[in-house]
Amino acid sequence: MVACEPTPQLLRRLDTRTVVITPQAPLSEVPNLGRFEGRIRQGGELAVTFKTGEAGVEQVLTAVRDAGVAIKDLSTEDPDLEDVFMALTYDAAEVA
Repeated sequence: MVACEPTPQLLRRLDTRTVVITPQAPLSEVPNLGRFEGRIRQGGELAVTFKTGEAGVEQVLTAVRDAGVAIKDLSTEDPDLEDVFMALTYDAAEVA
């Protein structure tokens, strides 16, 4: 057993959020986003995950705009219980 906490408390353990951007024009590769790392999703969206304690959505959007990406639409995603499970079990495997 790695953690036994109520769901909201478990979700707060992950200090991450993902900004999902639908660009105006399809991207052939991940643009240089400075300190942020992005990945292209199957539908052509650009997903940028960041630590909420270190940056905010506005900083991510600035990096995307500075990289020359025109934004058609965007949404944000918070971690879910599967993400928490993966993080906790990965961290526990590192310690063992």
